[in-house]
Formats: sequence, C-alpha cells, structure tokens
Amino acid sequence: MGLMNALGLKRDEYHHKIKSELSEWDAQIERDRAERNREAASRELDRDEDYEEYRARRVDADRKLADLRNASEDKWEDMKTGVEKAWLDVKNAFSKLGNRMHH
Repeated sequence: MGLMNALGLKRDEYHHKIKSELSEWDAQIERDRAERNREAASRELDRDEDYEEYRARRVDADRKLADLRNASEDKWEDMKTGVEKAWLDVKNAFSKLGNRMHH
C-alpha cells in the first residue's frame, strides 16, 4: 500500500488501509514463524528482542488506530501524524525482523 497512497482519504478509508497493511504484516510474520522449525523456533522467536520490538510497536499502532477510529470528525486529521509515526515504527520493526528471519 505505502503510506503515501493513504493521504487524502476519508477517515474510514484511511483507517482501513492502515489496519489492512498492519494485518498483512502480522500474517507474514506468522507465516514466517510457521516455516521455521515449529516449536523450537517459536520459543526462540518469542524470546527474541526484535520480535518483542515488533509486538510492542504493533500494540502501540493498534492503540493509535483505535483512538483515531473513535476521534471526532474535527480531531481525526490531527491524529494522523501519530498514526503515521506508529505505522512507520511497525514497518521498520517488521523489516528488521523479516530480514533476520530470511537469513
């Protein structure tokens, strides 16, 4: 999707686009985890700092999206900066974790 494509959208469309990409990343992480030596790799990844960073960033992004979703019409535009920063933080953590998982 790319964040730049989400600019100029109405709140519901914007929320849906960001939420969809976050969900896509979650699905990719889970597919990658499944490919690794099932239980042993899962235990290793659960203790992994990069995975923990991804999860923490993801939780923060969910919180910001929920706030955006519940914001009044005149406030949601002001909240986009925080959502975009959270989205970028998740994207970077996802990339960092994904690069390690594929090597």
